[in-house]
Amino acid sequence: METTLFLARFMGMFSTIAALSMFFERKMLLSILDQTAKNRALLYLIGVAEVVGGLLIVLKHQVWSLDLPIIVTLLGWLLLIEGIIYLFLPVKGARSIFKWLHDRQAYYLVALCYLLVGIYLAYSGFLVF
Repeated sequence: METTLFLARFMGMFSTIAALSMFFERKMLLSILDQTAKNRALLYLIGVAEVVGGLLIVLKHQVWSLDLPIIVTLLGWLLLIEGIIYLFLPVKGARSIFKWLHDRQAYYLVALCYLLVGIYLAYSGFLVF
């Protein structure tokens, strides 16, 4: 349970901070995503970082109980899968993935999801368990 709480706190705080930056810095973040989508080396490095992070979570935290631990485990798996996709994703694929975020509603929906997950994880990690 100690690992679950640490990961929930870490991922919760990170997701909350990232979501807030998404809400307040939309123009800058979209510019960064556009530049990233054109740079295969950067996409690869992001993929490596995500694979490392995902593997660390997946290898250390395989808890499938229906409460906080399963969310931490699933996020680890999602991070690993996304990292693997970035390792093999061609630039054209990255452009099409990032392009849909230029839609204002889609962008803010993603930001809201990050915020809600982040708040839930941080709240659960610090106050509930």
